[in-house]
Amino acid sequence: MRGKGQSGGKIVNFFTAVPGRPCKEPQFSCILTAKGRNSGGFMIKAVIFDMDGVLIDTEKYLIQFWCQAGRELGYDIKREDALMIRSLAGKYAKPKLQSIYGEEFDYAAVRDRRKELMKDWLEKNGIEKKEGVDEILPYIKE
Repeated sequence: MRGKGQSGGKIVNFFTAVPGRPCKEPQFSCILTAKGRNSGGFMIKAVIFDMDGVLIDTEKYLIQFWCQAGRELGYDIKREDALMIRSLAGKYAKPKLQSIYGEEFDYAAVRDRRKELMKDWLEKNGIEKKEGVDEILPYIKE
């Protein structure tokens, strides 16, 4: 694994979650402290994960259920539009979707139905872990 940043009580971002699998975004951060004055090594004190997209992938469910909720309520929400709002707060997503689907677009109703659909599906089927999660957690414990 390769880190970026300074160590010695600092947060270090790691860009390879599983050895040999490169990625572009930081997968987790470690807080490192020196083991001893002359040890030359560091001890991981904590690991902080950005869970969504690193440990689990909720994006695919959000896209699926935004589109389904829209269809159920009479809006043909396109996959690319659902992708576009995936990280937007409601106060930004609502006007964006209204600019695409018209001022009458009922953002609250579609969002509420999306939440309901997603909750029901996840309760019945669970959520998949991202590839490499089962390998990285024991690796970090070492």
